[in-house]
Amino acid sequence: MSARAYRAATLGEAMAAVKRDLGSEAMVLKTRTVRRGGLLGLGGRRMVEIVAAGEPVAGVEGSYVAQGAAGWGHQEAPALGRQVAGQLEDLRAMVRTLVAARDADASPPQPRRLEAYYNLLVSQEVAPELADEVVAQLERLVGRGDKEGPEAPGLLTDLLAQRIRTDGPGLVRSGAGPAVIMLIGPTGVGKTTTIAKLAARYKLTERRRVALITLDTYRIAAVDQLQTYAGIIGLPLRTVLSAPQLQEAIVELRDCDVVLIDTAGRSQNNDQQLHRLGEFIQAARPDQVHLVLSATANPSTQRSVAAHFGPLGADRLILTKLDEAGAFGAVLNIARTCALPLSYVTTGQEVPDDIEPAEARALAQRIVGGTHGH
Repeated sequence: MSARAYRAATLGEAMAAVKRDLGSEAMVLKTRTVRRGGLLGLGGRRMVEIVAAGEPVAGVEGSYVAQGAAGWGHQEAPALGRQVAGQLEDLRAMVRTLVAARDADASPPQPRRLEAYYNLLVSQEVAPELADEVVAQLERLVGRGDKEGPEAPGLLTDLLAQRIRTDGPGLVRSGAGPAVIMLIGPTGVGKTTTIAKLAARYKLTERRRVALITLDTYRIAAVDQLQTYAGIIGLPLRTVLSAPQLQEAIVELRDCDVVLIDTAGRSQNNDQQLHRLGEFIQAARPDQVHLVLSATANPSTQRSVAAHFGPLGADRLILTKLDEAGAFGAVLNIARTCALPLSYVTTGQEVPDDIEPAEARALAQRIVGGTHGH
């Protein structure tokens, strides 16, 4: 077996020469880029050099370049083969090391110390990325010990409560007349039932003089429903069709403590409907405007609703249908999605029972749930 050096302008040309001279079974011992010509190694023509060993093909003599087998003899070829074999083995070892490192990086991370709290939050339908963020904070607070410590559940509750902004339901009047409270939002979120709950709460629990106004004349069933509630609770109800009529109705009810205004559900994607709603809000000059959102809506819809209804003057948020959401983690998700503070949450259809003022720590405790038994 002889070793020869082949040079050509491209790798393909050099390999073709090797195959022509030594056959397809030839062994490539070395490949490199060299320069021919120039002065003192500068300039010159760039070429590819292949050193290959094998039996010459019958009828082929010499080598592809003038310097055919220069420096390589029959006695030196076996030693060269052993050297190349050693280099190949070193290369294989390096590749094995790199593959092992890659596999180690791709392996799943080890469970963190407080993984149970992450699992708890996710089971309560807290968004996974938010749960991960909260548990990372908790780990920093607990410290680097091997055990979680008895303070972990309380710290978790504190972290959740800090993320739930609330605004109490206290009545603040802008003038001498009644406190005017308006509920707005998309269709199907339970505005009419919620306003009936609020009316019953103010009338029966707080002993306020309460009146109802409905703008929802699009649905006869909604007007009938509110009339039924008003009759049971014993409240005056006004139905209005225009912004001037709304102003007149509020003036007529000036002796009341609270006037609650129910509005028709509007699509956040219908600019004309939103503009019409904005006219009613300007006419009423309400003290509070509560955007009503369903806990069962997907996060992208909640963001879209908040973005379109917020500029109309919404300053608080009522979260409905927590009972249908199945877990209180929806409170935390919406607190992140919507910049408005929570005023109330509802947990069912019963009037007036299934509504409560939003209280951050109480909601956080519901999310944590049975963590203390962990």
